[in-house]
Amino acid sequence: MPTNVSDMKPITVHIHDAHPGQLLLCGIPFAAGALRSPAGLQLRLRSRALPLWWQTRAHWPDGSIRWVFLHARLDLP
Repeated sequence: MPTNVSDMKPITVHIHDAHPGQLLLCGIPFAAGALRSPAGLQLRLRSRALPLWWQTRAHWPDGSIRWVFLHARLDLP
């Protein structure tokens, strides 16, 4: 099981009816032991990385990350 971002498969977030400059807020859950550090998380739109702010919101008893909360401004054409 991966324990860092570089070993993980991409997670797809579907966005409907987005507008330029809209703020995206979402929580991403992880299985126990799956993620030790959110460093390196990326949010990509059409293969381009967007500026991303994240905050770890909860941990599992083993210290791994349970939830990460993401904030990003959508830069849409």
